[in-house]
Amino acid sequence: MKSTPILLTAAALLGLGACATASSTESVASGAPVPVAGLDWRLTQDGGEAKLAFGSEASDDLELAFECTAGVRQVAIMAPGSDGDRELHLESGGAAERYRAEAEPLGVREGVFLTASADAEDTVLQRFRSLGWIARWQGETRETYVAHPATIGEVDRFFGACG
Repeated sequence: MKSTPILLTAAALLGLGACATASSTESVASGAPVPVAGLDWRLTQDGGEAKLAFGSEASDDLELAFECTAGVRQVAIMAPGSDGDRELHLESGGAAERYRAEAEPLGVREGVFLTASADAEDTVLQRFRSLGWIARWQGETRETYVAHPATIGEVDRFFGACG
């Protein structure tokens, strides 16, 4: 993957202000999560690069993003984190995975920018592809990122583009 798209995604994740706060936080026992008004997955494709990012369309603040090059099964996973974070713990439909992440200081505010690599065929990512939602654990907090019915196909298209 090229470093320029990752840096652009990093800039989008950093935004100009605080992180979006309306993401759904639920307990594991609550069942399938529901979409949150104003937050959704957005797919962008530029040449051979595909990006899928969760956040508000009205803001650059994003919670979680994926990026890949067409035909390459490796997916970059990116998210803001707290100082000391060194992994991204994702869950979808009963599957969970912890990805070791590189951390870089945000610079514009406290915290770090986490980047990890995964195989697009990992079970947790394939469950996300089929269900349209994924959760991120940060300690004991679980935040869910759910596609709205009109955009659930974008999640599938992203993984289709990755190969």
